[in-house]
Amino acid sequence: MSNHPTQTTEIADMEQALTDFERACTDGLGDDEHAAAVELAREAEGLLASYQRKVPDTTVANALRSVLSYNWNDERRDYLEQAEGRDRHIFGDLSAVARWLDIASAPTTCSAPAELRSRLVDGYDSDQITSVLGQISAASGLAVVCLWNYVDNFGFGGDSDFRILSPHGQLYYLDGDLSDWLTDTPDHAPAHPGSPASWIGGIDTDAIDIAGGDGRHSLARENRLNRSDDTSPTPRGTAAPSRAERLDQQLAEAIAAPKRDDARINTLSLQRIAEYLTNTVPAAHTLELDWDQGGLIAKALRDATGSVLDGDIAKDAMTEIFPWTWNLNPRLAGLVTDNGHGPFLLNLTQIATPRRAS
Repeated sequence: MSNHPTQTTEIADMEQALTDFERACTDGLGDDEHAAAVELAREAEGLLASYQRKVPDTTVANALRSVLSYNWNDERRDYLEQAEGRDRHIFGDLSAVARWLDIASAPTTCSAPAELRSRLVDGYDSDQITSVLGQISAASGLAVVCLWNYVDNFGFGGDSDFRILSPHGQLYYLDGDLSDWLTDTPDHAPAHPGSPASWIGGIDTDAIDIAGGDGRHSLARENRLNRSDDTSPTPRGTAAPSRAERLDQQLAEAIAAPKRDDARINTLSLQRIAEYLTNTVPAAHTLELDWDQGGLIAKALRDATGSVLDGDIAKDAMTEIFPWTWNLNPRLAGLVTDNGHGPFLLNLTQIATPRRAS
């Protein structure tokens, strides 16, 4: 059975409508048009049944995630090291399984803020991307990102396009209505961005090895920050970067590293979560996380007594930490759970944070 009640209801209604349609057409089987319509209805019923079966139950989904997490980094590294035979490499099969799971687990509805419609019609920079795609990601349960041509000391630049980022770092082309909803003019933009499940397109096989990113919603194909021929000006006389800025830079470098180190990414993500929550919600003691459409997201903040912190500041903070919780691997992050599948508990007071430079 489907884990999506709304989806199950919609499918049942559609199946009933098709059944009624077929019954109504039965008396006219001598009519070629009616016969064709009946055949189409029967095919549609089969497709709907197949679509309903595609959603895995929680046990199967969690088992698949465990298999992918265990094999992903080693097989990805081996795949990138192969000069030939990539089309037969097992990483291609892992990628296909990951995409199927991401689509099957994706939500069928999205309550995206209406004020974001046509928000990017006049273009955008990385700050706008962080704000707008951050809200879309939090509302949809999918990590929506922008893939730029390069990043240098001026920031992200060149041609850009939107992608969906899987929990394993795999990028999908953006399908569906979301891009037009964000970038088209108000008189032409779709009324709704559509179902998040419809946003996941094909795998971007040209972006398996990404060069750079900001740890939030911007990625780059080429990293020009450390090139000897980089002509971008070096800031002089500026204040030393804050701890948060240093963590952001370290996290971006870890994500962009040719050999992905998940342990380091988890450590930096935990430190960034603790740094942010310490400054914004100092009463927060524990963070409750759970799987939501393919990644871990914040479900509740609690104080030292276990009471839920439900004010606007706490709610906004849980939205802001989405890019960092999405990076977490429960095992590597040492998250506590009763059954191995979630929800997970993160004790914020036990996260080791880097000391300030003296």
